[in-house]
Amino acid sequence: MADAFDTKVDKIEGKTLTSNDFSDELKDKLNNIQDGAQVNAIEHIFLNSEEASITTVNSLAKSVNLVIQEFDSASQDKLSGIESNA
Repeated sequence: MADAFDTKVDKIEGKTLTSNDFSDELKDKLNNIQDGAQVNAIEHIFLNSEEASITTVNSLAKSVNLVIQEFDSASQDKLSGIESNA
């Protein structure tokens, strides 16, 4: 019996299970969003004051990650042997 009370739904006067409580304004807003739309989509990227393609930026990001990985693997032992504030 306790399980029945946990899943009980109260009836609200004037409402049915198929009532549309969504405002027309929000419904119109959702209906007007283009398929595949993204929030805060990056449309333009500038490097040194010149517009760059996403491909160029992705290549630069991969290069930076490779440099960081190389630094980590090549220098971690040297750095761990240095005392703090040395």
